[in-house]
Amino acid sequence: MRMWEHFVMGGWAMWFILLFGVLTVGAAARFAWRGEHQLSQFIRWMTLTTLASSFLGWGTAMIKVLSYVVRQSTPEERWVLLVEGTMEALNVPTFGLLFMVLACLLLAVGYRRFPIPNPSSRAV
Repeated sequence: MRMWEHFVMGGWAMWFILLFGVLTVGAAARFAWRGEHQLSQFIRWMTLTTLASSFLGWGTAMIKVLSYVVRQSTPEERWVLLVEGTMEALNVPTFGLLFMVLACLLLAVGYRRFPIPNPSSRAV
């Protein structure tokens, strides 16, 4: 399958994940390039927002799948629909995790290139 087909199968939540994921990866790339440590909190919370959007989208997709499956007449149809629907719904968290992996990789590069100057004075 092509990437666009996976995106379409994911449904409406994919647009939010795309928006939040691009913001997250963009900020992480800026951190990796320039070492602006003030971005780390923004990146942390945008990563969490991307993750939360992924699981919200997956949960709503699974609700839709399960509500459709229970209306089918035969158990064979139910199992096929459940498997196919779950496969489609899993596109949502997978897309979000893709952005999270990229952001974490860029953060690791940024912290390697620009370590925290005085770790004891860092606010947690």
